[in-house]
Amino acid sequence: MKKPKILTLTSSFPRWEGDYNGIFIYELAIRLKEKFQVFVLSPAFNNSNKVEYLDGIKLFKYKQFPIKGIELADGNPIMSKLKKKKHFWLTVPFFLISQFVCLIKIIRREEISIIHAHWIIPQGLIAVVYKKLINKKIKIVASIHGTDINDFKGFLGKRLIKYVLNYIDELTVVSNSFKNKIVKLGYGKKIFVFPTNIDTQLFNPGRKDETLKERLGINGEFILFVGSLVKNKGVHLLIEAMPKIIIAFPNAKLVVVGNGQLKQDLVKTSKKLGITNSVIFTGIVSNKQIPSYYATADLFVLPSFSEGLGGVITEALSCETLVLASPLKAFKDRIIENKTGFYLKEITSEKISSKIIHILKNKEKFKPISETGRTYIVNNFDWKNVGENYNKLFLNLLLSDKQLTLSKNL
Repeated sequence: MKKPKILTLTSSFPRWEGDYNGIFIYELAIRLKEKFQVFVLSPAFNNSNKVEYLDGIKLFKYKQFPIKGIELADGNPIMSKLKKKKHFWLTVPFFLISQFVCLIKIIRREEISIIHAHWIIPQGLIAVVYKKLINKKIKIVASIHGTDINDFKGFLGKRLIKYVLNYIDELTVVSNSFKNKIVKLGYGKKIFVFPTNIDTQLFNPGRKDETLKERLGINGEFILFVGSLVKNKGVHLLIEAMPKIIIAFPNAKLVVVGNGQLKQDLVKTSKKLGITNSVIFTGIVSNKQIPSYYATADLFVLPSFSEGLGGVITEALSCETLVLASPLKAFKDRIIENKTGFYLKEITSEKISSKIIHILKNKEKFKPISETGRTYIVNNFDWKNVGENYNKLFLNLLLSDKQLTLSKNL
């Protein structure tokens, strides 16, 4: 018997082995392979081929722009790039049309049954337009990861989101906070809350590596940030907090993992503050190596102003690392104040430095909190649960028998 076919439609997916970009979508695709034949349509980059294979998954690549080297999707948040480099808005029409044309060809050629659109805009919109104009029988599952809801708050954005929601077959969100936002928009159908889960065997405290500290030149407290180097991540405030932290802990070092538009500005800020020896920029670290960074760090800090997934929070907690984050609703499903982690009261350099100093001075006392955080993630955010849920959700769409029950709906 042939396996039903699913097309994952996304603007974020690992571009090479070890790439961290869109890793959660790759992890889900792997867990769908047993029951489904999975295809992925994602942006082309550099010299990528039109068709590639990764761990038994067939990848199709759509061209981002006629001129080589101009990439709207380059591993950084698209909306952040459009806000900073407004001329990239000129690439958007081609980006959308190219994706749409490839979608039509792939569904016809591969006889796809379900489109799984990651993010309501633009992927969900493209899937719905295809369904309305070309193939009314196609099933659409849309997954909201946060940036689509957070970035499209205006009148037009809300209208587009509501339009997409009217024509999809099922909807998943990564947290209860996003579920509440969708309900407020008037969506009346069932919403499945499937958190962005992780491999807790890969992200575990056993990955602690003291030689990593030696290689990085750290002989004191190890503070870690992982994420895109963009303004809404608040990493600039974390760097501005370092001078006061260094006064309390002279050997403390901040390790910044990731790339983005702000990198050069952040490097300049470090020089201006005279803390270049206390801030280490590593660039992107592969998914296989990053667990060692989490497990070895004394404290992970994410002072974001807004967040879609916050998957790095889950990864850090799973590695039994103390976590300090912004008081965002997106984190409420994982960080329980003083039980699994800590929140900043305000996102300012003063508050960041004060809280970090407090945590580092009491890190041995807070060890039970990091242990509880690990247990909480293993019990609620392991990929096994979410993989089973998605498999059953897709089967429900294809089978006339609707009696299948989901194993977990957080």
